[in-house]
Amino acid sequence: MMNSLFIKWNLLRFKWFLFPFLIFLKGCQSSPNSNLLYPNQQQLQIRLICSQAYSGPEARHQTWEKTPVRWLFVTEDRVTFYFDSDQTRVMPRKPGWNLPPGKYLCE
Repeated sequence: MMNSLFIKWNLLRFKWFLFPFLIFLKGCQSSPNSNLLYPNQQQLQIRLICSQAYSGPEARHQTWEKTPVRWLFVTEDRVTFYFDSDQTRVMPRKPGWNLPPGKYLCE
């Protein structure tokens, strides 16, 4: 009698320990999508360059000043910003920007 009660009690305790442990273990596993954790260098460059569309004294009081940037077109010597309002702005490419030429979506 005492032995079966002891076994049942231990099994019950084991169940209550196992459930939170498995939930904790599932939460500690690595995410299959590493972009959820940290952006890579190229994503950081895109964010930086997209935010530069609104900088400079010539950017003030423009019609696209409050419009978000949708696309970024990068060439060897210039950067073209395409806004949601179907307007564009062209800037010379800065030496610190090492993004390869191409078309990028601004987030």
